[in-house]
Amino acid sequence: MPCSMCDHPIVVGRGLCKRHYYQLYRKGTLNSHKMKRDVRTPEVRLLEKVKKLGSGCWEFQGHTNECGYGLLWLDGKARRAHRISYKIYKGRIGRGLVVCHSCDNPLCVNPDHLFLGTRLDNNRDAALKKRHAFGEKNGMTNLTEEIARAIKYAEGSQTEIAKEFGVSRPTVNRIKKGTRWKHLD
Repeated sequence: MPCSMCDHPIVVGRGLCKRHYYQLYRKGTLNSHKMKRDVRTPEVRLLEKVKKLGSGCWEFQGHTNECGYGLLWLDGKARRAHRISYKIYKGRIGRGLVVCHSCDNPLCVNPDHLFLGTRLDNNRDAALKKRHAFGEKNGMTNLTEEIARAIKYAEGSQTEIAKEFGVSRPTVNRIKKGTRWKHLD
């Protein structure tokens, strides 16, 4: 496939030859009046980067962001591939809504695996499927599951238990009430 600015072959990213890529890198812009228009539809561009798996997932094979979601260059911006897929096959994404995956695969762009929800819906779904960082997986915790279990079943006042384990009294209270380390039961 040729460069979107000239007829030289694409060597580097963004559909550009080496010369035009470095021009964009150095100057931050290209001479847009010379740019050839990409006549492929967003659907064609998306499907060119999809690998259909046996699980039913359509796994995006292009660039990804730091969270593992596919990115497709569209209208001069890198956009999340699963959102583009949702818009193409299912329609508009309402204000304040996110596109969630029923398959829990961030690279999947299969419209049958995508549904709309709020951030709260998405977080609840993650918690139900145990995809969130709880217990020792949580990078903010100073406790191990073993210590949390010992605190939960320790006898004595919460103040005494807090001193014994080197934690705060509210931490002991939350563990005993089950608002933290819920999975210990």
